[in-house]
Amino acid sequence: MQYCCLGKYGPYPAAGGASSGHAVFQDGAALVLDMGCGVCGRLLSVLEKQKVCGVVLTHLHPDHYSDALVYAQLLAKCAEKPLPLYLPKAPVRVSSLLADTGAFEVHYTEELDKAACGPFTLRFAPTVHPLPGYAVRVEGGKTLAYTGDSVPTAALRAWAQNADVLLCDAPFTEQNVPSPSPHMTAGQAAEMAQKAGVKNLWISHIVPGSDETALLAEAKEKFENSEIVEEMNIKNL
Repeated sequence: MQYCCLGKYGPYPAAGGASSGHAVFQDGAALVLDMGCGVCGRLLSVLEKQKVCGVVLTHLHPDHYSDALVYAQLLAKCAEKPLPLYLPKAPVRVSSLLADTGAFEVHYTEELDKAACGPFTLRFAPTVHPLPGYAVRVEGGKTLAYTGDSVPTAALRAWAQNADVLLCDAPFTEQNVPSPSPHMTAGQAAEMAQKAGVKNLWISHIVPGSDETALLAEAKEKFENSEIVEEMNIKNL
Protein backbone atom coordinates (compact mmCIF):
# COMPACT_ATOMS: atom_id res chain seq x y z
CA MET A 1 0.00 0.00 0.00
CA GLN A 2 1.21 3.50 -0.85
CA TYR A 3 0.06 6.89 0.40
CA CYS A 4 0.18 10.46 -0.87
CA CYS A 5 -0.92 13.60 0.95
CA LEU A 6 -2.76 15.72 -1.61
CA GLY A 7 -3.46 18.52 0.86
CA LYS A 8 -2.43 18.95 4.49
CA TYR A 9 -3.96 22.31 5.42
CA GLY A 10 -7.14 23.41 7.15
CA PRO A 11 -9.46 25.22 7.43
CA TYR A 12 -8.02 26.88 4.30
CA PRO A 13 -4.93 26.15 2.19
CA ALA A 14 -1.57 27.80 2.47
CA ALA A 15 -0.32 29.62 -0.61
CA GLY A 16 0.59 26.92 -3.13
CA GLY A 17 -0.92 24.22 -0.91
CA ALA A 18 -4.28 22.48 -0.62
CA SER A 19 -6.85 21.73 2.05
CA SER A 20 -7.48 18.24 3.41
CA GLY A 21 -7.04 15.40 0.95
CA HIS A 22 -5.23 12.07 0.85
CA ALA A 23 -4.88 9.14 -1.54
CA VAL A 24 -4.11 5.49 -0.85
CA PHE A 25 -2.92 3.17 -3.63
CA GLN A 26 -3.09 -0.62 -3.85
CA ASP A 27 -3.16 -3.10 -6.76
CA GLY A 28 -3.75 -0.43 -9.40
CA ALA A 29 -6.57 1.25 -7.45
CA ALA A 30 -6.66 4.64 -5.74
CA LEU A 31 -8.92 5.55 -2.82
CA VAL A 32 -9.37 9.25 -2.06
CA LEU A 33 -9.89 10.43 1.51
CA ASP A 34 -11.41 13.93 1.63
CA MET A 35 -11.31 16.47 -1.18
CA GLY A 36 -10.73 19.99 0.09
CA CYS A 37 -9.77 23.03 -1.96
CA GLY A 38 -7.03 22.23 -4.49
CA VAL A 39 -7.17 18.44 -4.15
CA CYS A 40 -8.79 17.54 -7.48
CA GLY A 41 -5.96 18.83 -9.66
CA ARG A 42 -3.36 17.26 -7.41
CA LEU A 43 -5.14 13.92 -7.57
CA LEU A 44 -5.02 14.02 -11.36
CA SER A 45 -1.30 14.82 -11.27
CA VAL A 46 -0.38 11.77 -9.14
CA LEU A 47 -2.57 9.22 -10.93
CA GLU A 48 -0.59 7.16 -13.40
CA LYS A 49 -2.29 3.91 -14.32
CA GLN A 50 -4.24 3.76 -11.08
CA LYS A 51 -8.02 3.95 -11.29
CA VAL A 52 -9.97 5.72 -8.56
CA CYS A 53 -12.23 3.14 -6.90
CA GLY A 54 -13.97 5.50 -4.48
CA VAL A 55 -13.99 8.69 -2.44
CA VAL A 56 -14.53 9.01 1.32
CA LEU A 57 -15.57 12.34 2.85
CA THR A 58 -15.10 12.22 6.60
CA HIS A 59 -17.44 15.17 7.16
CA LEU A 60 -18.98 18.01 5.20
CA HIS A 61 -17.03 21.11 6.10
CA PRO A 62 -15.85 22.82 2.88
CA ASP A 63 -12.15 22.22 3.55
CA HIS A 64 -12.91 18.48 3.33
CA TYR A 65 -15.46 18.27 0.51
CA SER A 66 -15.31 21.32 -1.81
CA ASP A 67 -13.29 19.71 -4.60
CA ALA A 68 -15.62 16.70 -4.70
CA LEU A 69 -18.01 19.04 -6.52
CA VAL A 70 -15.25 19.90 -8.99
CA TYR A 71 -14.35 16.23 -9.41
CA ALA A 72 -18.02 15.46 -10.14
CA GLN A 73 -17.79 17.63 -13.25
CA LEU A 74 -14.89 15.54 -14.53
CA LEU A 75 -16.66 12.28 -13.70
CA ALA A 76 -19.80 13.41 -15.50
CA LYS A 77 -17.74 13.87 -18.65
CA CYS A 78 -15.40 10.87 -18.42
CA ALA A 79 -16.67 8.14 -16.07
CA GLU A 80 -18.38 5.03 -17.39
CA LYS A 81 -20.52 4.70 -14.25
CA PRO A 82 -21.06 6.55 -10.96
CA LEU A 83 -18.15 6.41 -8.53
CA PRO A 84 -18.72 5.14 -4.96
CA LEU A 85 -18.85 8.04 -2.52
CA TYR A 86 -18.97 7.50 1.25
CA LEU A 87 -20.12 10.49 3.29
CA PRO A 88 -22.33 11.54 6.20
CA LYS A 89 -25.90 12.49 5.37
CA ALA A 90 -25.82 15.70 7.43
CA PRO A 91 -25.98 18.50 6.59
CA VAL A 92 -28.50 17.33 4.00
CA ARG A 93 -28.15 20.48 1.89
CA VAL A 94 -24.53 19.49 1.19
CA SER A 95 -24.93 15.72 0.81
CA SER A 96 -27.88 16.32 -1.52
CA LEU A 97 -25.82 18.72 -3.60
CA LEU A 98 -23.20 16.00 -4.08
CA ALA A 99 -25.77 13.26 -4.70
CA ASP A 100 -27.64 15.39 -7.24
CA THR A 101 -24.57 15.67 -9.48
CA GLY A 102 -25.31 12.12 -10.62
CA ALA A 103 -21.56 11.44 -10.66
CA PHE A 104 -21.56 9.37 -7.49
CA GLU A 105 -22.99 6.15 -6.13
CA VAL A 106 -23.79 7.50 -2.68
CA HIS A 107 -23.32 5.49 0.53
CA TYR A 108 -24.12 7.20 3.83
CA THR A 109 -21.61 6.33 6.52
CA GLU A 110 -24.27 6.53 9.27
CA GLU A 111 -25.67 3.33 7.78
CA LEU A 112 -22.36 1.44 7.54
CA ASP A 113 -19.97 -0.32 9.88
CA LYS A 114 -17.73 -1.40 7.03
CA ALA A 115 -17.66 -1.50 3.24
CA ALA A 116 -15.63 -3.05 0.42
CA CYS A 117 -14.22 -0.58 -2.10
CA GLY A 118 -11.87 -1.96 -4.74
CA PRO A 119 -9.04 -3.81 -2.97
CA PHE A 120 -9.77 -2.02 0.30
CA THR A 121 -11.95 -2.78 3.30
CA LEU A 122 -13.27 0.38 4.97
CA ARG A 123 -14.27 0.48 8.63
CA PHE A 124 -15.98 3.58 10.01
CA ALA A 125 -16.11 5.13 13.47
CA PRO A 126 -18.04 8.23 14.59
CA THR A 127 -16.08 11.38 15.37
CA VAL A 128 -16.87 14.25 17.73
CA HIS A 129 -16.91 17.55 15.83
CA PRO A 130 -19.41 20.38 15.19
CA LEU A 131 -20.71 18.44 12.16
CA PRO A 132 -21.40 14.69 12.11
CA GLY A 133 -18.39 12.79 10.84
CA TYR A 134 -16.88 9.35 10.49
CA ALA A 135 -13.25 8.35 10.66
CA VAL A 136 -12.22 5.70 8.14
CA ARG A 137 -9.88 2.77 8.64
CA VAL A 138 -8.49 1.56 5.31
CA GLU A 139 -7.31 -2.06 5.25
CA GLY A 140 -5.51 -3.59 2.27
CA GLY A 141 -2.26 -5.38 3.02
CA LYS A 142 -1.39 -2.54 5.41
CA THR A 143 -3.75 -0.46 7.53
CA LEU A 144 -4.17 3.31 7.55
CA ALA A 145 -6.59 4.83 10.06
CA TYR A 146 -7.64 8.40 9.16
CA THR A 147 -9.45 10.34 11.87
CA GLY A 148 -10.67 13.35 9.94
CA ASP A 149 -11.53 16.15 12.37
CA SER A 150 -12.31 15.07 15.91
CA VAL A 151 -11.44 15.36 19.55
CA PRO A 152 -9.93 12.18 21.02
CA THR A 153 -12.37 9.48 22.14
CA ALA A 154 -12.12 5.95 23.50
CA ALA A 155 -14.05 4.72 20.46
CA LEU A 156 -11.49 6.21 18.08
CA ARG A 157 -8.64 4.70 20.07
CA ALA A 158 -10.23 1.25 19.80
CA TRP A 159 -10.93 1.75 16.08
CA ALA A 160 -7.26 2.69 15.44
CA GLN A 161 -5.86 -0.31 17.32
CA ASN A 162 -2.64 -1.71 15.84
CA ALA A 163 -2.84 0.28 12.59
CA ASP A 164 0.34 0.71 10.58
CA VAL A 165 -0.40 4.43 10.31
CA LEU A 166 -2.67 6.70 12.32
CA LEU A 167 -3.31 9.71 10.07
CA CYS A 168 -4.61 12.32 12.45
CA ASP A 169 -5.92 15.85 12.08
CA ALA A 170 -4.13 17.59 14.96
CA PRO A 171 -3.51 21.28 14.22
CA PHE A 172 -2.77 22.63 17.71
CA THR A 173 -0.25 22.39 20.53
CA GLU A 174 -1.31 22.44 24.17
CA GLN A 175 -0.11 26.06 24.26
CA ASN A 176 -2.27 27.40 21.43
CA VAL A 177 -5.35 25.17 21.45
CA PRO A 178 -8.63 27.15 21.64
CA SER A 179 -11.20 26.33 24.28
CA PRO A 180 -13.38 24.54 23.50
CA SER A 181 -11.56 22.90 20.59
CA PRO A 182 -13.12 20.76 17.84
CA HIS A 183 -9.69 19.25 17.08
CA MET A 184 -6.97 17.26 18.80
CA THR A 185 -3.67 18.70 19.87
CA ALA A 186 -0.49 17.05 18.64
CA GLY A 187 0.03 15.71 22.16
CA GLN A 188 -3.46 14.17 22.27
CA ALA A 189 -2.89 12.55 18.88
CA ALA A 190 0.41 11.12 20.10
CA GLU A 191 -1.19 9.80 23.26
CA MET A 192 -3.88 8.07 21.20
CA ALA A 193 -1.22 6.60 18.90
CA GLN A 194 0.68 5.24 21.89
CA LYS A 195 -2.37 3.74 23.61
CA ALA A 196 -3.71 2.26 20.35
CA GLY A 197 -0.42 0.51 19.62
CA VAL A 198 -0.04 1.95 16.11
CA LYS A 199 3.32 1.90 14.34
CA ASN A 200 3.38 5.47 13.03
CA LEU A 201 1.56 8.76 13.64
CA TRP A 202 1.19 11.13 10.69
CA ILE A 203 -0.19 14.58 11.53
CA SER A 204 -2.26 16.65 9.09
CA HIS A 205 -4.79 19.52 8.95
CA ILE A 206 -2.15 22.16 9.62
CA VAL A 207 -3.29 25.76 10.05
CA PRO A 208 -1.26 27.88 7.59
CA GLY A 209 1.46 29.78 9.42
CA SER A 210 1.58 27.32 12.32
CA ASP A 211 4.86 26.39 13.97
CA GLU A 212 5.22 22.86 12.60
CA THR A 213 8.42 22.34 14.60
CA ALA A 214 6.49 22.89 17.84
CA LEU A 215 3.68 20.57 16.70
CA LEU A 216 6.11 17.80 15.91
CA ALA A 217 8.11 18.26 19.10
CA GLU A 218 4.95 17.96 21.20
CA ALA A 219 3.94 14.77 19.41
CA LYS A 220 7.40 13.19 19.70
CA GLU A 221 7.46 13.76 23.46
CA LYS A 222 4.77 11.08 23.75
CA PHE A 223 5.23 9.04 20.54
CA GLU A 224 8.60 8.98 18.81
CA ASN A 225 7.38 7.66 15.45
CA SER A 226 5.54 10.89 14.67
CA GLU A 227 5.81 13.09 11.60
CA ILE A 228 3.92 15.84 9.82
CA VAL A 229 2.76 14.80 6.37
CA GLU A 230 4.45 16.29 3.33
CA GLU A 231 2.26 17.23 0.39
CA MET A 232 2.68 15.35 -2.90
CA ASN A 233 5.18 12.84 -1.52
CA ILE A 234 4.24 9.25 -2.38
CA LYS A 235 5.49 6.83 0.25
CA ASN A 236 5.07 3.21 1.28
CA LEU A 237 3.24 2.31 4.44
